[in-house]
Amino acid sequence: MVLNSTDPWSPAATQSLVRHAQARLGLGRPGQTQQLSAVARAAPAKAAGASAVSRSHGQSPVVALASALNGVVVQRLLRQVCRHCLAWREPSAEEAVRLQALGLPMPERFPAPAGCLHCRQTGYRGRFVVAEVHVLSDAVRDLMVAKASMTEFKRAVYQDESERLLVQALDLVRRGRTTLEEVTRVVGLA
Repeated sequence: MVLNSTDPWSPAATQSLVRHAQARLGLGRPGQTQQLSAVARAAPAKAAGASAVSRSHGQSPVVALASALNGVVVQRLLRQVCRHCLAWREPSAEEAVRLQALGLPMPERFPAPAGCLHCRQTGYRGRFVVAEVHVLSDAVRDLMVAKASMTEFKRAVYQDESERLLVQALDLVRRGRTTLEEVTRVVGLA
């Protein structure tokens, strides 16, 4: 499905999706592979501001997107702390204030990579994925069609705070798999 450029909401949403996507998104139902392939080829052009037009059975682009989308995956690749040189440190006062201001859980200590021969003095060895997976409910689809605010979307999607990408990443910091600096760099603290 490719969205109509005359709808003021759809192009901005599509450009935002393409610009912020970290992985390929598959939208649609079985049998729509030709349309999906066209979307994948048009994605770089979309990011540059171009638009391609296709309508599915006369539906508005927003309704077509809402009916075709089954879920959303948000994922980031984090560097893993090297197990050979892992050390621990106490959180700074600034880090404690920042996390508490955001209402995020505060780990008692943070990993501090030192660097060794195993990690080529970087303190990190390997990578892993942290991800949010959202299955779209009818309530969320209704919000899409109604062009609801981002606040309303977040309220509907994040009913369980532990599912948030940032909360999961901070739990991995607490367990010593990555650092707060890496989470801040890749996921962000906002």
